Amino acid sequence: DLGWAEWDIGELERAEVFLLAATELDPDDPLHHADLSRFFSAQGRCLEARLALEEAERHEVANSGNSASADIEMARTELSEDCGKVSRAP
Repeated sequence: DLGWAEWDIGELERAEVFLLAATELDPDDPLHHADLSRFFSAQGRCLEARLALEEAERHEVANSGNSASADIEMARTELSEDCGKVSRAP
């Protein structure tokens, strides 16, 4: 993913553009929302990270054929570490 590649080399603005583009191009894929949550969490953008995580969880439930459970759990863990306690969405 271009977003991850840009993030790895410290190009945060470009990483955000690519990560957001992924959610726009394939909005039903929970993995893209989980990635965006992890990115925002690492930047200390807790509200945006929580919203992206909620989207990931919502799309995972709606799109059971595309499981991103491990990625969502990783996003949840990182968000808890970076921003405080996070509970699973109902």
